[in-house]
Amino acid sequence: LTQIVGPEFQQAFQWSGHQVGREAETNWGNGPNRGRQSGRESQSIGQVTSLVFCLFVTMVYQVLAGLVTMMLGKSEIPQFSTALESLTSGNLLSTGVVVYCGLISAAVLVGGLRKEIASAAQNVVHQGSIGPGSGFRVTSTIVDTSRRHAYDNVVTPNGGVDGMLHTALWLSVLSFFGSPPGALCLYIILFFCTGLQSSESIADQPPLKTFLLATLITGCGSVATFLPFARMWDHLYDQNPELRCQQDKSHVVKGWNRLEVRLAVGNLYIAAAMTSAVALIHVHRPGTDVIYSDSPFASVGAALYFVVSAILFFLWIDAWAYVYHRALHFPFLYKHIHKVHHTWKQTTAFTSLALHPIEFIFMQGGVYVGFYVIPLHPAAIIANLLYIHYHNVVDHSGVYCESSLPWQPSTLYHDDHHRLFHVNYGQILVCWDKWGGTFWENKRQYTEKSFSH
Repeated sequence: LTQIVGPEFQQAFQWSGHQVGREAETNWGNGPNRGRQSGRESQSIGQVTSLVFCLFVTMVYQVLAGLVTMMLGKSEIPQFSTALESLTSGNLLSTGVVVYCGLISAAVLVGGLRKEIASAAQNVVHQGSIGPGSGFRVTSTIVDTSRRHAYDNVVTPNGGVDGMLHTALWLSVLSFFGSPPGALCLYIILFFCTGLQSSESIADQPPLKTFLLATLITGCGSVATFLPFARMWDHLYDQNPELRCQQDKSHVVKGWNRLEVRLAVGNLYIAAAMTSAVALIHVHRPGTDVIYSDSPFASVGAALYFVVSAILFFLWIDAWAYVYHRALHFPFLYKHIHKVHHTWKQTTAFTSLALHPIEFIFMQGGVYVGFYVIPLHPAAIIANLLYIHYHNVVDHSGVYCESSLPWQPSTLYHDDHHRLFHVNYGQILVCWDKWGGTFWENKRQYTEKSFSH
């Protein structure tokens, strides 16, 4: 287990330790052995820090479980009742094992995502991490090769163990949210987003009051998590010009008073309002949607459907993204609505949500239609939205990145869309553009006025 998890786990929690070791070995000219010893000591410190971090989060998780149990008692939803009982039954050993395994999955996932960032500064042979002396630069050769290979990996190896591991990580996130501990996590989120109300009390409250409260809390939570994540990519873009998709151009990413930041924050509150409305309809009009809360692991058939439905929902979101995006490139809609998003030819991480409000509602609405068409478990919804949102930010960062996921194109795929305008409408999968005849062509000239319809 440590051989499989170790490297990714270290990437997530030991970045500074490795940097200290490299700097020590480089700068202490007459003491190379001393430098290597410092690197090993830093790595050991990182391992201890990782263990303490996991134990700390486990303790916090236990406290939250106890608080929710005391405040709410048993939930009326069987799955959540099972989760509360299993996590607060007093069997600390079994609870610790379950939670620790969940944390390991999360840590490995973070390691996999962190590796995507690191892959932007690794060449085919070997060279350390992002920063001065990495020996890597995004050149025109790399960009041209990526396009010719359908935006597949050209810098880092594609497929193999890394691809399978990274795919397994997302499946572990999906399965975790479908398990009792994951269900409890979702219930805690719901509990706080609705102003510390149980689902039973929500049904007795005036819908408008709950809607406004849930919109405010959910919006604040979304902004609080999105801003630092997007700002991290802005910093990466600003400090590493050699990693940019567009080497000959740049944009300002400093400060918060920027149009793309204001639009992103406003749209996050719109998303919070739409999500709150869907949740309230689910509570006040049960049976309207086809979201189910039964355990997805009650039988083999239920588990198989759980995974298949998650894949179907992903395909639904991605196909809808292509259809609505291509529709918005009709001249009238582009000029009056979608052109706002194309204000940025060199995108920033905040541009991922810098859309005209009408476009944003249209986009989100299509995603939510899936709740009423495909029977979905909340875990399938959460895992898909986390994945889509993460890659949407990365794809707009302006930083050249490749993913070990076999179906995920490099960030150049969408960066070319902003640079060339009417091409590459897809969000994740490139097959929609290939089938629709809108995939990038080498011999074609692209301008803002050369529409593809």
